[in-house]
Amino acid sequence: MNTEKDARSGGANTGRTLSNATTCLGRVVRLQVAMKIDQMVQDLPRIAAAGALKVLTLSYSGPYAYHTVDPIEKIAELNNAKPRDDNQLIKALAHFRHLKNQELDFVGKAAALSAAAVVGVFSWPTAEKTIWVAKMLWNWSFFTSCFALISSAQQRLLRRLPGPEDDDLVFPDEQVQIALNLLLQPVLKVPDGGKERGRRVSRRMLYVWQNPTMLMSYSWVMFIAGYALHILTPVFDPSLGEVSAKVAIVTLCGCALVVLNFFFCAGVCQLRLQPGKGHGASADSWLPGGHSGHPAA
Repeated sequence: MNTEKDARSGGANTGRTLSNATTCLGRVVRLQVAMKIDQMVQDLPRIAAAGALKVLTLSYSGPYAYHTVDPIEKIAELNNAKPRDDNQLIKALAHFRHLKNQELDFVGKAAALSAAAVVGVFSWPTAEKTIWVAKMLWNWSFFTSCFALISSAQQRLLRRLPGPEDDDLVFPDEQVQIALNLLLQPVLKVPDGGKERGRRVSRRMLYVWQNPTMLMSYSWVMFIAGYALHILTPVFDPSLGEVSAKVAIVTLCGCALVVLNFFFCAGVCQLRLQPGKGHGASADSWLPGGHSGHPAA
């Protein structure tokens, strides 16, 4: 009799133990799932920004990385090194200037060719029958190519960077700081006793430096898209070739965005060139930029 009671008691205890273990395991699993979901929600804006950046730079991703992102990240790495090698930093700045000179030379020629292509297209007699979407794209292509040409001809920023003939003996530290302000975030003021943080890549300046290539690339994308629609003219209704007032307004709004983009970049450059603007809180956080391994803020 006692043996049976002990067996029943042991079985009950074992059942309660298994039940408690199952409950604890379920709580742990639910907690881990909740933590993963919370992490995914927190990472969602970053993932969305990275995805949008890849889509926006799809047509010029190679030059964007080679001429802009990679050399600027290298400069940020050299600047934050402890101790900092000023000679290597100046060489990296000079190399960036060399790359940008090459890039802007190509952008200027490609943008001029794009603008000439659009002007030539509008002289075609068959262009009058082309669907209005193609005409809108061609107008946008002309504006973006013109402002890409204007931006590529702007050498004011490059003159602030050291050239191949400069070294740490002839390029003063003040000029180095101005050059860094054109690439990196402003220096954050550290409270007393706080640990100084390194300067990261400025998203605003990253956008400014890649802007001419972006405009040139977009101008060709829109020109080719418009040309493809022009080839398909027999497929569309002839009435779609007429440009209404609404279409004209939309076209003008797109052109206005290109103009505003130009003034935005000019304003950012002017601000960074002013003395004493290399310190303080950064306002670069709203533009995506940098590689996944080196997030720019």
